[in-house]
Amino acid sequence: MGDDTDLYEEAEPGVLGFDAQYVYWRQVTGRIERVRTDLSTGETTSAATVGAYGSEIPVGLPVDTYTGTPVHLQDGRPTGDPDIGDPGFLSPDGRFALSVSRTARLRITDPTTGARIDPAWDNPWRWFAGWQDADTAYIALPRRYDYLFGGPPDRIRVRVAACDLPAGSCTTVLRTRGLHRMVFGAGGPELF
Repeated sequence: MGDDTDLYEEAEPGVLGFDAQYVYWRQVTGRIERVRTDLSTGETTSAATVGAYGSEIPVGLPVDTYTGTPVHLQDGRPTGDPDIGDPGFLSPDGRFALSVSRTARLRITDPTTGARIDPAWDNPWRWFAGWQDADTAYIALPRRYDYLFGGPPDRIRVRVAACDLPAGSCTTVLRTRGLHRMVFGAGGPELF
């Protein structure tokens, strides 16, 4: 948002996560939005450099306990350059990489080899919804995906499954309606 904060006055700084030394957060002014504050001194510094195409390249990676470590993935493996690859995250223990680049098309890979380890999805639409434990992810599997928002109340049927990784078996834990009213670990379907 740079110096045009009047255009985005509804925007607020947001916490991105923590590591052992810093809290990482997003500011709405200045050239670089991603900053970090040292937990012991209170000093705030930039937490990114600017890449060749103007994208912020993160310095330090906070762990979000709901998702894991944010990364960009190329061929299923982490890359340090946000101008290359797809947005995603590593599981909190780093054993799984989840790509959220295509709307409602979650992909799971082994971050060291890039090999796909997706569970046997039984429909084309899927979102990461959270972690049950270190190797079990909650996945929202709606019957359909409506790209339009703001219409009548959301009545999309959604099955939430607990999927064991890397085995790939999924067990239904919830059936409901209202995909766009669900709370997701990674923010929700409209973000991906």
